[in-house]
Amino acid sequence: MSDLERRYRGLLRWYPRGHRERHEEEMLSVLMAAAPPGQSRPEPRDVLDLAKGAAAIRVRGAFGPESMALWREAMRVVAAVGPLVLLAYQIQLGFISGELFLMGVLIVFLAWTGRRWSAAAVAWIWAVLFSGGMVATAMLSATGVSWETRVTLSGIVGAFVLVATVLTGVPQPRQGVSLVGRGRILA
Repeated sequence: MSDLERRYRGLLRWYPRGHRERHEEEMLSVLMAAAPPGQSRPEPRDVLDLAKGAAAIRVRGAFGPESMALWREAMRVVAAVGPLVLLAYQIQLGFISGELFLMGVLIVFLAWTGRRWSAAAVAWIWAVLFSGGMVATAMLSATGVSWETRVTLSGIVGAFVLVATVLTGVPQPRQGVSLVGRGRILA
């Protein structure tokens, strides 16, 4: 095996295994046939073309039709677990009133029992109330609002909006519970 062939084989490792199994020898033959005699390193344009091709195939694999079922399942898990994680986070921070705690429990119950639209509606109300309370508390603070507090508030508000959005857009969040298992989620 020549240095050039060994280097091309190394570059072809950027491609997914299945693609390499089907096409590596053919691609290698084309690359070797196009190389002038005595060439020991791949041309920069060949390296760029191989990198672009490998990236395109990997992106198609991650977001193509074959992977849609996996993405759907992942989003169902997020829709099932997200409200519970936010509820636990609120409790851990101590930023929760009785009403917001009950809303969080209600969202988890609605999502886990297959009432998606009700869970989404309550999640949006939860997000608005919690976000408004956090912003009002920060604005009324006598010490002002530090950069760290603003970043923390943005992250928390973003998380609430994300959960509400996922509950709005993901059908059957209840299946997310069965994908993970109630025991594992609660643990």
